[in-house]
Amino acid sequence: MLQRRRELVAALRANDSDAFRDLLPEGIQELGLTEVEELLLDWIYSFLTAQEQDRLWAPTLQREMGWAPEAGEQGHSS
Repeated sequence: MLQRRRELVAALRANDSDAFRDLLPEGIQELGLTEVEELLLDWIYSFLTAQEQDRLWAPTLQREMGWAPEAGEQGHSS
């Protein structure tokens, strides 16, 4: 499993989309979809500034902590 993860990471770092695409089905099968998603998110977030990362995660954290308005409610008054 660790070897498959290394291969996926190496393909991402090399910007080799063909290799990554070829490794992806086996990676999902061996590592699981959640693991591959986390790998991709880590890679994508490496390109973002800390501010951009915070902006992307804030709504998720707010929902998880119960701070966000319920569906259909407005988060601010007009």
